[in-house]
Amino acid sequence: MADGKETKFWEWFEANERMLYEFETDRERIFDLLLREMREVDSRLVFEIGRVEDGGWREFVISADGLKEAFPAVENLFAEAPQMERWKFVKFRPRRQPMGICIGERCTSPEEVHFRLFHEGNKIGILLFFKDFDPEDKEFFLQVGYLMLDEALGEYTVETEVGFVEFADRSSEYLDEALSLPVLAREFDYALMKK
Repeated sequence: MADGKETKFWEWFEANERMLYEFETDRERIFDLLLREMREVDSRLVFEIGRVEDGGWREFVISADGLKEAFPAVENLFAEAPQMERWKFVKFRPRRQPMGICIGERCTSPEEVHFRLFHEGNKIGILLFFKDFDPEDKEFFLQVGYLMLDEALGEYTVETEVGFVEFADRSSEYLDEALSLPVLAREFDYALMKK
């Protein structure tokens, strides 16, 4: 349930709409301001701002950053969002075609990542295969893996429909039936229908 912090955030957003819409002019400072205001609502919330689309609007995504316990905060903030001509507000990171992800100097493309799905009760488990997977560097692969899953399936689905997520290299016995990450959404939806 909203408690007034959401209204205050949207009042700030509307008052600063032009600055936010033109964030490329001073990205770091503007994003810091926006994140500070959003964290006044809930410290776990994050955001994404899309490019200007045909028609002149931008997408503003309210995300729990993959934390299921923060989902109510996303729902509450989204519920209070105003109608604004140049903005489309979205709750949770939506499905998108997976893109390459770079963390520091290391980049991974979706074509380099493969997957296998496994039924796990009412959920679907996912085994991700990375060509250079190193168990000693699990934090990197956790971060890249979950970002790619959020893109491919959407944040809400990853937290509510996905069971286990595990990582392996290409020497795994399960690699033979693995598919490339760009087809994950289609295969995942098919697996859900069959459960």
